[in-house]
Amino acid sequence: AITLAREGVDVLVVERERAFRDRVRGEAVAAWGSAEAKRLGLYEMLRERCATEVRYLTYHVEGVGEPLDLPAAAPHFEPSLAFHHPVMQGALIEEAACAGATVWRPAKLISLTPGDLPTAGIEIDGAVRTVQARLIVGADGRDSQVARRGGFQRRVDPDELLATGLLVRGEMDTEDAVNVFISPAAGQIAVVTQIAPGLYRLYFFHHVDATPGRLSGDRHVQAAFSHMRNAGVPDAWLADARPEGPLATFDGTHRWVEHPYREGVVLVGDAAGASDPSWGSGLSRTLRDIRLLRDALLASTDWARAADEYAGRHDEFWEPLRDVERLSARR
Repeated sequence: AITLAREGVDVLVVERERAFRDRVRGEAVAAWGSAEAKRLGLYEMLRERCATEVRYLTYHVEGVGEPLDLPAAAPHFEPSLAFHHPVMQGALIEEAACAGATVWRPAKLISLTPGDLPTAGIEIDGAVRTVQARLIVGADGRDSQVARRGGFQRRVDPDELLATGLLVRGEMDTEDAVNVFISPAAGQIAVVTQIAPGLYRLYFFHHVDATPGRLSGDRHVQAAFSHMRNAGVPDAWLADARPEGPLATFDGTHRWVEHPYREGVVLVGDAAGASDPSWGSGLSRTLRDIRLLRDALLASTDWARAADEYAGRHDEFWEPLRDVERLSARR
């Protein structure tokens, strides 16, 4: 919405949420995602309004960690970005309105009819309004209603890894790094990232067969901390950690649509292909999707052909990414 509205395109944003809230989502953009954000003209806006630059990526294996200086590392020479997801969402939708996009919020997709001029029924203020567009973009996550109503067939891999996330407040010596703790013997990974002053996102990843059940809710917070300690997170980091949001576990199963364009409807981000969050590619891949689609649309007056070209390029990137992530999960 932002990138097209800046180019003078009429854009309508249909946003379901009245207020964004914490739902345990990705909050670190990898170095290659930072490069994509710069190509989109979004990097500085994110940095000024919601994000902090994270200079290092540190893998800790059995207590030994060696930081990688990302701005000095090829091929991207960029830091990571970290932010609280709801704050980022708020910054983006406000920027979309400032760029000239029309925003309907809260609003709900009721119907979708693909075609040369696709049509959508949108419920807003208690009434259903019908809109037509040159192109409808579904950016509504791995359980995308746009994909379902648009007739896309979603493919799903078998379950492999589970991801548990929790937002905490405290004081941790994370040293300006995305810290990845790997316990090879236990088959567990924990990730700790500072996303704002005194605010940290903690993740715990494991195979579906490694624990007896999924961690969820207040009753499992201490169990989650125990698993993170076993993976290598220092006791001192967790000693005074106070939960600031829900504890939730979700599967990392790949869900995707082959060739995410048909009859005036195109999918981006997790709606097109949800990758395993254990490997932290989701936000960066979403930015890449957006950049590929924006470039294709602005280069052509034939948007059906441009969106079809985007879908092909999306698949060229998605397929090897999925292969690599599944290989990493098995190892």
